[in-house]
Amino acid sequence: QGGGFDHTLFFGNLPPTRSPGEVGSVLLYAPSLPSTQTLLFKQLDCEQDGIVCVVDRQVSGRGRGDNRWESPAGCLTFSFSTSVQQPALLPFFQYVVSMALYKTVSAITKDDAKASVGLQLKWPNDIYGPNKAKIGGVLCESRVKVSNRGAGKGPSFYVIAGVGINLFNSQPTTCLRDMLAEAGHEEAAEQLTREGFLAQFCGEFEALLSVLRQQGFAPLTERYTDMWMHTGQSVKVQDEKGGPGSARQATIRGVAPSGFLLAQDDAGTMLELHPDGNSLDMMKGLISRKVPRMR
Repeated sequence: QGGGFDHTLFFGNLPPTRSPGEVGSVLLYAPSLPSTQTLLFKQLDCEQDGIVCVVDRQVSGRGRGDNRWESPAGCLTFSFSTSVQQPALLPFFQYVVSMALYKTVSAITKDDAKASVGLQLKWPNDIYGPNKAKIGGVLCESRVKVSNRGAGKGPSFYVIAGVGINLFNSQPTTCLRDMLAEAGHEEAAEQLTREGFLAQFCGEFEALLSVLRQQGFAPLTERYTDMWMHTGQSVKVQDEKGGPGSARQATIRGVAPSGFLLAQDDAGTMLELHPDGNSLDMMKGLISRKVPRMR
């Protein structure tokens, strides 16, 4: 798909019944920007929910930590704004965004995305196709809303999520269009557009966000782990206290209430696993601590 973003096609594909402030209510588009994430989170003097910023080419995109990346031609690259009230929900936000991407592909294929095209989620924020080919990623940032500071009430949190997903570029690995065609979904591959994909995503995300806001992540946990690639995976972990001989093997069991990985070692001890902050692969350099007992 070439440059340009058809706003008429995008708004025409949004769910018909929508409320003000839902993702996609406001659309910003530019052929090129340094970073959609920086624009919404740091430069735009606004904390309105529902803004989506789409760009054809991003030249100084931001990833996890200090990572930088450029979005090649054929990618759908966007950031959007929303908010949550409870700080305990913030660690799960990236999971909900990833789930919405997965469910968008499921809607396109009219089948489960893992079964139909081999799409899987890699903890905590990557989207993978067959043969462990990464086709997308998510970055979430948050801050206390300025309008709530000193207001004498509990703060709400302004959240900006950045998404990049390769829809049309076959190099260097694969793209969603190729995945669809190779799995026998030729019609869906031919009809795939950035506008249609983004509109579908907006609807899927809002449905998941509603559950997260009202009930927390617990009702979504099983669905999330059905979408990912880690259940039963064996990983090498380091005890948080360190020391010689503290490395051991553990098996991933799910997501802990804190939002970190939940695992079990060979002795049956349940562990929370979190990244060490140094490894590019989040599944390496994992630090473990015992799961606190419920009182």
